[in-house]
Amino acid sequence: MPLNNLKKRGHHIANGCYLCLDQVESPPHVLLHCTYSHEIWDEIIPRFGWCWVCPSSVLSFAQSWPSKGFSKIGKLIWQFVPAAIFWTIWIERNRRVFDNKSKDPIVLSHEVKTLIHFWVSSHYQDLKIPLHQFIFNWDTLFM
Repeated sequence: MPLNNLKKRGHHIANGCYLCLDQVESPPHVLLHCTYSHEIWDEIIPRFGWCWVCPSSVLSFAQSWPSKGFSKIGKLIWQFVPAAIFWTIWIERNRRVFDNKSKDPIVLSHEVKTLIHFWVSSHYQDLKIPLHQFIFNWDTLFM
């Protein structure tokens, strides 16, 4: 449960983000706006001719998630990106809270790509893309 929700219930807890250690923790901050999370998003958003402005809320993010301009395979992959990033960021947040351990954002971006590869491979079994291509040639999947 995010710290801001615990505070609403009367618990007196410091309300700092466990990822950046700078801002107040809230779901939009942790998942979208945190400088740590932003490093992960930067590794996942394709670098070729694509510009993305992060929405202010998770709801507006979900409503505006684009999929135009990608290859057929890119569109299949792209539908899994938000869930994989959100999942991975939240697991990292909990690792820091409960285990007092942390991982580098680049390592997490590889974990996101690995998770997406697993989901895509499970969902589209005839799609045979090697894991190393997902991790090291990510941008080419969207061309």
